[in-house]
Amino acid sequence: MKHALIEDGLALSADGRLSLSDAGNTLLQALQHMVWAEVESLQQVLVNKSSAPSDEVLRMTRLPASNQPE
Repeated sequence: MKHALIEDGLALSADGRLSLSDAGNTLLQALQHMVWAEVESLQQVLVNKSSAPSDEVLRMTRLPASNQPE
């Protein structure tokens, strides 16, 4: 027997090395897609945050008119 199934996703070769089975490769690809989707989502959050005015800018725009120079 060339490979003996160890667990779902892992196989043991005749020389004793562990490798990914087809199920393991499919799982790995799914995990990679999930990670990249999360990375893209976080990048979008950062883009939105950097384009939004900071709290300091918002405070400055709310200063009362009496503090404005005449």
